[in-house]
Amino acid sequence: MPDADVFRWAVLGPGSIARRFVRELPASRTGVLVAVGSSDAARARALADEAEAAGGAGAARGAG
Repeated sequence: MPDADVFRWAVLGPGSIARRFVRELPASRTGVLVAVGSSDAARARALADEAEAAGGAGAARGAG
């Protein structure tokens, strides 16, 4: 898919709504998770790992 057709998402706060969103994002034709942020780096990493396991590629990991 051309780069202009990609909608890049960042998720801040790895709560239950974010987890549901991340699980469903791979079904999107244009959405890609590019970043996960949280004040707790371990929780951000865990959500990024879940995104990769669900089929999301390239989830950046970080805290902030």
